[in-house]
Amino acid sequence: MAIYTIYLLVVFNMKKIALLFGGRTDEHDVSVNSARYLGHLFQKLNYPVTYYYFDKDNIPYKTKLEEILSTIDTTYIKSIALNDFIKELATSVAFPLGFGRFAEDGKLYALLEMYQVPTLGGPYNSNVISFDKLFTKYFLCARNYPTLNYKHYSFAQLTRSQIINQIKRDFTPPIILKPRFNGSSIGISVVRSFKNNHLDKSVDLIKAVDDDMLCEPFITHHREFQIGIIKQKDQVHFSEIGELVYDSEFLDIEEKFSVNSTCKYQVPQSLSLSIFNQVRSLTQNIMQELQLNSYLRMDYLYNPNNDVLYVNEISPMFGLTEKSGFWQLWQLQKQSDLETLQMIIDSV
Repeated sequence: MAIYTIYLLVVFNMKKIALLFGGRTDEHDVSVNSARYLGHLFQKLNYPVTYYYFDKDNIPYKTKLEEILSTIDTTYIKSIALNDFIKELATSVAFPLGFGRFAEDGKLYALLEMYQVPTLGGPYNSNVISFDKLFTKYFLCARNYPTLNYKHYSFAQLTRSQIINQIKRDFTPPIILKPRFNGSSIGISVVRSFKNNHLDKSVDLIKAVDDDMLCEPFITHHREFQIGIIKQKDQVHFSEIGELVYDSEFLDIEEKFSVNSTCKYQVPQSLSLSIFNQVRSLTQNIMQELQLNSYLRMDYLYNPNNDVLYVNEISPMFGLTEKSGFWQLWQLQKQSDLETLQMIIDSV
């Protein structure tokens, strides 16, 4: 069986994939569910994959697909020493599926790059920039990419009341407050009025998850676009541009992951050719400048009142559950999830 597997890998140029998921993060469950769906796809592709689960203390375990498809119980699987884990990865291509702090922020890629493990996604320094909303703003402003005006506030420098008073001086509602770190819209809220302690509650919501926050004007009646891009050596593939439609005020964590989510992707109507071209060119330029590998999703806000497009988020790592927006972007052009995954694998 081992000889046959090696034969398959050589003849069909198949790369052995090491799927890394879980970890000490608020998005632990999103990562596990992403691994379950990818495992299902890899099984359909008959692709060689090794699964490494990180518990909430970041201890790695080598596991199997049938174990992750049910509830993962670490009392029945053996942890693996970090040195052994790194040695095993030497013959694989690592596919990190960790989200949030300790993974999406570049730390996991830094470890892999230090030991020269080839990866899907990365590099670590680009993930540092994209995960940190303040660093993202620094990058976009330095390169003159269109982005909304913002202010940064830190609890390490200002008291709660000072931050609230400064926001009231700096902005006119509606505004949107975002934690500097964290993904999946955790801690984000819209403040439409400074009355009735709405701002105070939003500041407290962020304080519970982060010590820093960004504040931006909130565009009423904005449109939100996303696009996926997969880079295969010298070839670049774009997904369809998808417009997000949902019932909530903004794409919060419930709309992203709840079974009752109203969010859906559609091909945007009445989108000018100039905005269409701008989305694609900005996406490709940012991917090149940050030297991002393999795949990327870009998020944009469009203000129909003044016909201005803004870069909202750079996302080189994101949930890949069955309902993931990344799959849906490619589905808009009648491409299956299996085909999209194969394109990602072929990017190494």
